[in-house]
This record gives sequence, C-alpha cells and structure tokens, in this order.
Amino acid sequence: MDGVMFVRLINEIFDYCKGLLDLKNDEYTSGQDRLYNFRLQSRMLSLREEEVALNLVSKQFASLIEIIKNHREDKYPLLLKEKIPDIINYMALLYAIIKEKNL
Repeated sequence: MDGVMFVRLINEIFDYCKGLLDLKNDEYTSGQDRLYNFRLQSRMLSLREEEVALNLVSKQFASLIEIIKNHREDKYPLLLKEKIPDIINYMALLYAIIKEKNL
C-alpha cells in the first residue's frame, strides 16, 4: 500500500470514528459530559473510569481476536464497520479519561 492510499484510509477510519462518537453522544452521555457513562459505570461497579474503559474495549478485542484467529473473513465487514471503530473510539475515550486526570 502506498503512502497516499494509507493516509486516505487513516482519514477515512478517523472520520468514521468521529461520526460514531457524535452519533452515540446522546445515547451514552449526559449531553454536557462526554465521559458521563464511564463515570456512572465507575460508581456502579466500584471501578476506576480507566478500568471501565479497558473492560469495554477488552470485549471488542476478544471478538476481534476470535474472528481473525478463526479465519472468519466473512466477518471482516463487521470488523471494518463495528469492532475496529469501537476499539479506536474506546482508546480515544480512555485517552480523554487519562488526559483529564493529568491536566
């Protein structure tokens, strides 16, 4: 893959991920606090917000691993539209959680 194509794909996935974050904002946040759901689950489960994020992303990673390990190429569209973007977004949310604590 050449550099131009790679940059195009990176921009494509990041734009898609940003769109998903915006789409899910109303469902998972209080409107003002983009990390609301992590704070709520943190209190409910007696976990730190970082641990909540890791638990959520680990579910996506487990599914990703099983699909790839078992040569389930028929599931690749699912990886491209759901699993990989969710992993990227959970990592971005974890970044925000950690960054907020270190400001």
